Parts: sequence; structure tokens; C-alpha cells
Amino acid sequence: RTDVNKCLDAARNAKRIGSGLAAKVSLSVADDSIFEALQKFNPSRGESNTVDELSYYLLVSEVELSKDKSVAEGAEFSLVGEESGVHVGVDVASGKKCDRCWVYSEYVGESENHPLLCRRCEEIVTKIGVNSQPVPELAQ
Repeated sequence: RTDVNKCLDAARNAKRIGSGLAAKVSLSVADDSIFEALQKFNPSRGESNTVDELSYYLLVSEVELSKDKSVAEGAEFSLVGEESGVHVGVDVASGKKCDRCWVYSEYVGESENHPLLCRRCEEIVTKIGVNSQPVPELAQ
């Protein structure tokens, strides 16, 4: 996490992001044991509850995990971890900002009932019984 924070700070100092949630982090890991440990927290593996726990741990909107170092090196900001040897890259997150959790997601805007929410937040508000997003001018 220290190396990711260093790279996030470089993006903040360059005024490319404000908070970590405005970032996509790419981690390129050559070491198989480190890769497998990180992959357990990343839902692309298909064995999770679709929650990207790695992005929550790093406090960013998206994490791309790869064994190919060019993935992180191709990011707008990148560095190699001094101790871990993990290549870290930071880009501006894609998508729009969720009004509820502030995570950037390409899903925001796709829901008919909750167009201002990401998929995770839409599932939560639907589960608790909120059927539609309030009209912005009436919510004030």
C-alpha cells in the first residue's frame, strides 16, 4: 500500500486526481506468491462475491492486476516498489462518480431506477427497498 500511496501522491501533485477514488491503480506482479495473494482480493478471479476488496483496501475506484509489467509501466504515473518489486501504475479512473459512495464506475448512468449509482450501491438501495432515485430538484 505504501508504494501505491507514493504513486497516488505523484498524480495528486500533478493535479490529475483529487482523491484516491478518482484513480485506477495497475499492479504488475512478477512474483507468483504475491500475485496469487493479491488475486484473492480481486473479483476478476471469479471466486469472490464480486466485491473488489483490493480497491477498498487501497482506497481507489479500480485495480488492475497483471503479471505483465508493461501494464503498470504504461500508466500515466508509475514506479517500482523498492522492497516488493511490484510495478505500480496510476491513471485517472474511468466512468462517472457514484453519488452514494463516490467510486468512479462505468456502470453509473446505466440503471433506469438509480442512474446516479454504481452497481454495488444500486444493489444495496434496492435491497433496502428504495425503488427509485429522487428527482434532484425535489431532493433539496
